[in-house]
Amino acid sequence: MPRIVEEQPHNGVLDRVQRLGLAPLLDELRQILQGFELLVEERREANGGAAVGVEIQFSARSDLIVVDIIHLRKALTDGKIDVAVLVVPSDRLAVFLTDRGPKMADAKRHVREARADDLPLLIVALEHDGPGTALAKQPKRQRD
Repeated sequence: MPRIVEEQPHNGVLDRVQRLGLAPLLDELRQILQGFELLVEERREANGGAAVGVEIQFSARSDLIVVDIIHLRKALTDGKIDVAVLVVPSDRLAVFLTDRGPKMADAKRHVREARADDLPLLIVALEHDGPGTALAKQPKRQRD
């Protein structure tokens, strides 16, 4: 089973989860994230991030986290959501995924650079079970 190896809470997100009665929902998310087998070939950039599983699809580029943060900020500001959770590969797992994929360190940096520390945001880092065969990479688009 994959493991959550780090959680980085921002702006009282865990207190807000408790106050709004969302703890069971957050627990369910944690169970989903850790409720399947995740084996990867432990060789640099051997695995595609999108093939990690139906439950999770890691972004192919670390800078796309900023776009996620922008969308989350808007949804929070518009009152559509009360808390935000970003799931990223751990720094260790990211080494084995495609080279531009995000990792926990990237997420922390992007939150800081986007000045999003004021959002009720939880960043969750996921680590794989262990070694396995390489996960399929996304095919590159052919240029005409």
